[in-house]
Amino acid sequence: MFGLLLRKMRIFVMAFAVFVFITGMPCFICSAEPVPAEPSGNGTAIDPYEISTLAELYWITIDSSRWNKHYIQTADINASDTTNWDNGKGWTPIGNNVNSFSGFYDGGGHTIIGLHINRADSCQGLFGKAGSGAEIKNLGLINLFIYGTHYLGGLIGYNFSLVSNCYSAGFVHGQTYVGGLIGNNQRTATNCYSTGNVTRKNSNPHTSFGGFCGNCDGEIKNSYATGSVFVEDGDALTDNGFAGTVGIATFNNNFWDSESSNQTGANGAESKTTLEMKQFKTFDDAGWNIKEITNSSYYNGSPYPGLVTSGINIWQINASYKITYNANDAQTGTVPDQQIKFYGQDLVLASNTGSLAKAGFFLQDGIHNLTQAVQIMIQAGSADQIKTLVFMQNGQRKTL
Repeated sequence: MFGLLLRKMRIFVMAFAVFVFITGMPCFICSAEPVPAEPSGNGTAIDPYEISTLAELYWITIDSSRWNKHYIQTADINASDTTNWDNGKGWTPIGNNVNSFSGFYDGGGHTIIGLHINRADSCQGLFGKAGSGAEIKNLGLINLFIYGTHYLGGLIGYNFSLVSNCYSAGFVHGQTYVGGLIGNNQRTATNCYSTGNVTRKNSNPHTSFGGFCGNCDGEIKNSYATGSVFVEDGDALTDNGFAGTVGIATFNNNFWDSESSNQTGANGAESKTTLEMKQFKTFDDAGWNIKEITNSSYYNGSPYPGLVTSGINIWQINASYKITYNANDAQTGTVPDQQIKFYGQDLVLASNTGSLAKAGFFLQDGIHNLTQAVQIMIQAGSADQIKTLVFMQNGQRKTL
């Protein structure tokens, strides 16, 4: 009985193989890739293709004749299944050295999650190569993994397009021209950021690695990077917190986190501490279109500036408040250092000693929640109270 079943299975497999060979139909049943799904729309500026699933995203990349169309993403897309595609090689980028992406992709403020690429090839990213006629905006990539050779970036490997309001977070590993967001930038990137880590493979001497982009011969403005830059072997990189190598480039109002990047310097960006990178003043002073928000869940998710998908502002950042300690008339003890806290962050009072050690602190003047506070002064000595000097009321700063 078993032998008969086995023979029937063999006959079916052989017949199916002959069918595929004769018809030229791709063998989707033999692959981890999904059956590509044509999205709604007609690919024009007036009626762009609407991308809401991984199968629709895959539909774009399998045919280069679709790389000059207009697209808008209408939902977050889970791309974690790409780990199993093409025998583990994963995603095949939109655009390559032969045919660049020359279309328009609007992410609609959505994300692509878990994109995976493991190819011994150049020009790797969601977009391998984007041409001068292309525009990519309003898109985030998180939990990505890219492993390749040259021109690698979370969003774009080799860029000649206009890029705005985009970000990436994950891991990018390669040999040359490797960046968290863009591998090699030849055009303009505005209002973007990368929080992912970048690694130089093998013991090669190249320095074109950066937290934001590996090389820049274009323009980057109002952008930042916080990710670490590592080497697998050989001499460590030291000045690659933002852009690795720089040619004829223009940089305006960019920042990098000097404490989280594993770097001591950066091309194209101003150094800021982790605390400074989380404060409204840093970016407001630089002229960024940014607003403070009072949302405790936002603090838990990302204390760094984030992009806004609607309204007049491009950026948002969690409001912070300052805590200072006043010794009043106390003659002994140590006044604790000033503290900076963020809206929604638990307040833990700094320790003090001697007559400054007070118990039973309380809020007064009608303030019942410390997350409302912008600035707090701890009155020590005989006062034994917390006095709120500045607080948030209906989204506005108020002074008592």
